[in-house]
Amino acid sequence: MSGAPPTSLVRGIVVPMAPTPAAFVPQVAAIAPDAIGFPEMILPALGLRCHLFPATKVQYEFYLGGTPGADTRSYTEMLTICPRTGWRTLTGWPTGVFAAGARPEDASQLVNWLGAEFRLPTAVEWQQIDAALTVSPPNALLSSIAGPQFHPVASALVTWARTTRRVGNWRALGLFEDGFLEWVVMSDRKPGLHGRPRAAFARGLLHNPQVHPPIRPLNDHRQPGIAFRLVRPLQPGDTP
Repeated sequence: MSGAPPTSLVRGIVVPMAPTPAAFVPQVAAIAPDAIGFPEMILPALGLRCHLFPATKVQYEFYLGGTPGADTRSYTEMLTICPRTGWRTLTGWPTGVFAAGARPEDASQLVNWLGAEFRLPTAVEWQQIDAALTVSPPNALLSSIAGPQFHPVASALVTWARTTRRVGNWRALGLFEDGFLEWVVMSDRKPGLHGRPRAAFARGLLHNPQVHPPIRPLNDHRQPGIAFRLVRPLQPGDTP
């Protein structure tokens, strides 16, 4: 079976997955804020909105602060694996800004608070979204994320990406490339992982989501190189 070899980051096996047809290249039509101001890419050809960045600790803290009696144990475990860092002045690679070390059930907690329409992407959806992000983001769209309708952590991440990374397309901006391995839902409804992790997380792993099937982890240990992002269906007004 072809695919990425097991590594110390994720010891797992791969499962078959249908490739994205070469002619299918959807586009990012717009950027819009979710209910707490985090940017979502609007992808009409896929019928989806997708968060521009992997989930951040700030988003998880919104959930904890807005949920009386919320169980904080998962967040405490995430902080142990990946301590929180500030986002107002980003200098190095901001791992501590993101909800790194998350498990799929942590995503479920955020989903239950944001709204039932949110969910983890399927493996095929993640691959299709990734395929749509090979074009350069218009400056006007990126500048709009500095507006008051967006949470300032999003603007800080865009500024960081544009000034410290070679952001030639949406994929690099949103950390689909040189980012994390991210949780997806596989065809058997079990959790898997997709992504192009940065070298510090990859530890020799070579995974191309456009070539390799998703990785099926063999354990649920928290690791700082694993994160997630959420998708949901298009909302009223997203398409003409």
